[in-house]
Amino acid sequence: MLPPYRNPDLDPLIRTLSWCVGSRSLVDIPSPLNMSLPEFNETIEIIDESESAQLPALIKTLCDDPTPLKDWLERGKSQRLGHRFEHFWHFYWLQYREAKDCVFNRQICREGKTLGELDAVFYRGAGHPVEHVELAYKFYLGWPQATIEAQQSGHNWIGPNARDRLDLKLKQMSEKQLKMLDDSNQHLPAHWRHQGYQPKLLMKGWLFYPLAETLMPPNTASRQHNRGYWLKHSQLDLLPRDKPWLILPRKRWLEWTLFKPEHLNSECHLVNTKTLKDRLGAAQDAGEKAIMFVALGTSPADERFLEEQQRYILVDDQWPTTTC
Repeated sequence: MLPPYRNPDLDPLIRTLSWCVGSRSLVDIPSPLNMSLPEFNETIEIIDESESAQLPALIKTLCDDPTPLKDWLERGKSQRLGHRFEHFWHFYWLQYREAKDCVFNRQICREGKTLGELDAVFYRGAGHPVEHVELAYKFYLGWPQATIEAQQSGHNWIGPNARDRLDLKLKQMSEKQLKMLDDSNQHLPAHWRHQGYQPKLLMKGWLFYPLAETLMPPNTASRQHNRGYWLKHSQLDLLPRDKPWLILPRKRWLEWTLFKPEHLNSECHLVNTKTLKDRLGAAQDAGEKAIMFVALGTSPADERFLEEQQRYILVDDQWPTTTC
């Protein structure tokens, strides 16, 4: 049975909600803790609601009336992927948790300085620890020319912006973001009579493997993480020649690609391999450092639709020494 985000009959926004909630976690923390992962000095629970019992019922409700989801998304003015990802999750959570028992995007300030923001905190009743959840939607590319030590530690999984690394992001989330709450309780509602904190990490996205080389996944990757390929401009001739392609605008990086060809507009065009190469080259010449695109095939659910078969990301020939 296909997951909801591959169902052509669903409204695109409902499919995106399904993708945000129902896609697989990007990471997992080995248990018992692997000593090669010094960034984790305590157990952190990973949230993966890909088999959520609430999601199918919510989708059914939204199919009858998608207005609540559309109205909620209208309130989220930021189009940044991370913020939009959070906004979908906040909507999902609010459907089966009482709003008065949730805190979203609460700033943490101490001594006049803003230390960060709590993505989501949930009250579970007097005497229970509150759940503190930090969210992220990320893309990392595996660098095969790293040293053996770097590969074993996962330091070679780098973002399109080469200043971002998977191991550093996990370290930041575990040691800083998930430890912003303290016993003062000053950042939480006064009526919460909780006891302690339960940190949880929710990270989804894609790991992109080098197109021309073999590379093992990082130790922190979940077994069923989303996999794509990355390549440089000088490797474009390695792409398959018999596929239709679609270059994805950044706002569509947060969804599974599925559409009717006639619904494409001037922003998105189906192209053959030769035209794809020309357009990718032109985009890089125009200053775009990372470009995501997909190879397409007929949807098994409805032959009138095309959906992605493989996802790719293109970086310039100097990556990772350059940044985006």
